[in-house]
Amino acid sequence: MERGFNWLQEKHGDESRNILERICLHVFESEFLEDDVQDVKPSPGDDGIDVFINHQNGNFTVIQCKFYLDSLTSSRKSNISKSYNKAIKTKEDTITKWILCTPKVFTNKEHNWWGEWKEKRKDEFEKKTGRNLEIGLLSGNKFMKLIKKHKLYEEYFEVERVDKHLIDKLLSNDEKKRIHDEMYKLIGVISSGDYIDEHLIMWIDQVEYLSCHRFFNESDIFHYLNLLSQLIAFESGPKDIKYQEKEFEYRKKIIEEYKKLNL
Repeated sequence: MERGFNWLQEKHGDESRNILERICLHVFESEFLEDDVQDVKPSPGDDGIDVFINHQNGNFTVIQCKFYLDSLTSSRKSNISKSYNKAIKTKEDTITKWILCTPKVFTNKEHNWWGEWKEKRKDEFEKKTGRNLEIGLLSGNKFMKLIKKHKLYEEYFEVERVDKHLIDKLLSNDEKKRIHDEMYKLIGVISSGDYIDEHLIMWIDQVEYLSCHRFFNESDIFHYLNLLSQLIAFESGPKDIKYQEKEFEYRKKIIEEYKKLNL
């Protein structure tokens, strides 16, 4: 089952808020590679700012992170307002956008409250400064999509990537030994070059069924084995220099790919 923000809270407890701020920082760093994205050390005097972005075009964005998962109570709504007011008070001359970042999925009622709250704050800001202010919400599934888009999910939710290292862990020692035993003799004769052509084709055919095994997903060894088999099968005449060069090339590639498998 996929891990979500609830898992972060269960895993890290009170520390989950600080982790959320780090996630926000890394998400916005990835979203705005050309701009100056900075975090603010948590403290009573952080001025309602967790992350800010100095955009190259002169705009200034403030991000406030709230680790809310349950209902937006009146207390939480008040906290959102307090954080917003502190940020505006501190950055009124430069701010162009304020974003609330939270893992919570809003209900329809909460979206209605948010919409009314947002429009009221925008109107107040415009009347006071004569400037427009964008107010954004990054929450729930949209937040998670950005985390995955920028390849942060595995790091923060402790999910292993499906790569060669994971495959090595998944394969049991017995399974790796079986593959080794199937391939070892074939690779030995290819390495030495001491083989009868018809016998080599037969040996390659016998291990072909392994090509679909997940262990070889990132390997080209069967590609070169097939090329070598085809070269031998289609060459019925004298083995000229071009044939020998091609045969040597394929044998070399097969050995290189086999060594990468670490069998």
